[in-house]
Amino acid sequence: MSLQAHRYKMIAPITAALLLSLPAPTQAEDQVMAHLASFRSQAAAERSWHVLTDQYSSILYTEARLQVVQLGAKGQWWRIYADGDQTIVRMLCDSMKRRKQYCVLHDRDNLQPVR
Repeated sequence: MSLQAHRYKMIAPITAALLLSLPAPTQAEDQVMAHLASFRSQAAAERSWHVLTDQYSSILYTEARLQVVQLGAKGQWWRIYADGDQTIVRMLCDSMKRRKQYCVLHDRDNLQPVR
């Protein structure tokens, strides 16, 4: 699997109260991202990230990570991930799912879904 990452800056602040309420992440907890969408082109993925941040601005306060993934016969896809520590990303994914938005936790190293 060939991968290439592009990073975008944090789009909204995380409140101090939220940070103080979170448990300290463990080494394993630091390795998760939320897969929010996949697209055939970088331009479509970038447009979607902006749409997602507009629609979910109250909860989408993580850093975006665009990842190119080669999926064999399916070809090349651009995946949008929300990146951060596991606690914040899990909270984000739960909130997105309650809003009927696709969100699956993936391991940051191998990009496989986390169960």
